[in-house]
Amino acid sequence: MRMENRGSEMQFNQSISGAKRRLYMSLNNQLARLQQNMMTMEQNVEVTSDQVRCIQSLGTAHGALFMAANRVLRTDSREEKF
Repeated sequence: MRMENRGSEMQFNQSISGAKRRLYMSLNNQLARLQQNMMTMEQNVEVTSDQVRCIQSLGTAHGALFMAANRVLRTDSREEKF
């Protein structure tokens, strides 16, 4: 009877050991995907920060164009009245 208990206990331990190995492999795969996603996110953040600077410059240029157009249109309308 004791031999059967030891045999089933060994199978149980091997089963747990196999489950642990599969769990660690799964965790390792998830960690690798997470690391890859973090690298991709870091690259996206860098691109986004560059784009923000460009958008700020574009906004400044648009503002300057609107102010210049306003000045030209106001000047033209004043000249037409006289």
